[in-house]
Amino acid sequence: MGEKPLYVARAPGASFFASELSALTAWAGLGRTLDPVASAAFFQRGYVPAPLTIRRQARRLAPGMVLDLSVEDLDRSGTPFDRARCYWSLAEVAAEARDNPLRMSDAEALAACARALLESAVGQSIADAPAGVFLSGRGDSSLVLARLQRVTGRPARTFTIGFARDGFEKTATARRVARHLGAEHTDLEVTPEDALGIVPRLATVYGEPYADPSPIPTRLAAERARRYVTVARSGDGADEMFGGHDRYLAAGALALLLVAPAPPRRFVSAGVDALGGGRLERPLLALPARLRSRLATTTSGDRPRKLAAVLTASDLGALARRRNSVCDDPTELLAHVPWAESPDHSSVGPVARLDLQHSMILDDARNWLPDDILVEVARATIAVSTESRAPFLDHRIVALAWRLPLQQKIRQRRSKWVLRRILATCLPPDLVDRPKMGFRPPLGAWLRGPLRAWAESLLESRALARSGLLRERAVRSCRREHLDGGRARADRLCSVLVRQACLKEQTRSAGVAASREVAAAADIIGTATLAGAAA
Repeated sequence: MGEKPLYVARAPGASFFASELSALTAWAGLGRTLDPVASAAFFQRGYVPAPLTIRRQARRLAPGMVLDLSVEDLDRSGTPFDRARCYWSLAEVAAEARDNPLRMSDAEALAACARALLESAVGQSIADAPAGVFLSGRGDSSLVLARLQRVTGRPARTFTIGFARDGFEKTATARRVARHLGAEHTDLEVTPEDALGIVPRLATVYGEPYADPSPIPTRLAAERARRYVTVARSGDGADEMFGGHDRYLAAGALALLLVAPAPPRRFVSAGVDALGGGRLERPLLALPARLRSRLATTTSGDRPRKLAAVLTASDLGALARRRNSVCDDPTELLAHVPWAESPDHSSVGPVARLDLQHSMILDDARNWLPDDILVEVARATIAVSTESRAPFLDHRIVALAWRLPLQQKIRQRRSKWVLRRILATCLPPDLVDRPKMGFRPPLGAWLRGPLRAWAESLLESRALARSGLLRERAVRSCRREHLDGGRARADRLCSVLVRQACLKEQTRSAGVAASREVAAAADIIGTATLAGAAA
């Protein structure tokens, strides 16, 4: 499913592989040449999708793929990545589920899922250190915690990050869940100052641009967890397996959009985009904190932007791409970069005869989940020598979830029906039926306030010119629109800032490496001089 990355690079007579792209950069032959297609894909999606990496000479194996290299391959020129083969395919799992769905009662489905979750907890509880859980306060991680403690029979350590000042409070709910289940809980509030301290380090942690702001709290949570545990579980994957995202509930309405004529849709799209962003964020500030928290994910500036994007989609494929995109046409920001549609992880191709919801779930599970969500957690934990595990991505749970009928996953406009029913046996109703709350930092507000000076330092004319990649006028327009609050531009602006921060870090690293080489050369020359004098 793509939980752990594998990077590969080739050189004459050698192959290199590592779990982090930054490890491969220790090899001087990798070079600093950027892949223009990967750069365009990053600005489109906010992350670099496999098999691409930001470095032209390196590739990341897609989920479920294996690459066989022989000794003879080392002497051949070229890169044999096209010979990577699939050993496990989610598309094949989906096709098998389509042809052989489970036909069982609700009670039987609940029993089967509860048993599978318990078996996954047993398999993933094997560790030489205390058990840890990243507890978000939502049902997914709460269910992971409940099953883990049932298996181990002892309290787990739980960790939560919150943004209390900005109405993104989750720590109170997570604290109640931990107390009810008997876990030892730790929470931490993230401030803009914390973010400013962690953002410059993300370029080193991720090895390539990654524009999702979620790594800020995830990295801080991993650092706190490392004081107590070396293995931490999360609820990642539950949404993509059991139909948890709001967009799956709106699939029918999205499909109807494509029936409407294109000109009216473009007109409405322009209006929605113009009304988004700060104009919807600012009225929230007058509301009580609890109500702000409940409304944050439904009225955030990002939602109108995405709605505006899907309104102009020409077909279901374009609709699927745009609902997760940061910038539909990255050439708006990039200069002299050829743009091609981001690659798909599909090793088998599209799965025919899937309903719209399952098609959307499959697309998310093959692309957005491994390239964005799992990348975030894996890199943040690896950086502090902590292992992350996602029990919902056990291949047996994945196969079972796909074989369940849609009505046992989405029912009466409620997502993850079967998981909610299982969780109801562990927690009181008010902790089960919680509204979906975002875990993203209030980046838009921070970029207008405490992070504004940092952003402006990366967007000055000389810094933009050094990138050799960005259209200065477009970037400045994006920044102005965000500061004015007229349009939702936080995600797009974040992509630019992350790219600039990565470039700054690379320049600094190159300077350090050059200084070390000069010092080493001086040592060699000095040693040779002394040796000559002694002779």
